[in-house]
Amino acid sequence: MNEMNLGSGKRVIAKAVTFTQIMVNLRPANASDLDLLRHWDEQPHVLAADPNDDWNWAVELRRTPEQLAIARCLQTRR
Repeated sequence: MNEMNLGSGKRVIAKAVTFTQIMVNLRPANASDLDLLRHWDEQPHVLAADPNDDWNWAVELRRTPEQLAIARCLQTRR
């Protein structure tokens, strides 16, 4: 289990979770995730949830890795 400090006294404890054949890991987000994050932000359900939200991902991705994580799903074999 890994503990991540989110700043302002906030923290999250994350661990890999194994489902039937998929494992989810959290990893630090980085500049190579910019296009994916912008794509997610353009999805109708995201816009419906907060139409005026602007994360400015190019700036957010320059923050320290403890402040921003992204899920990665890996297909596993039994």
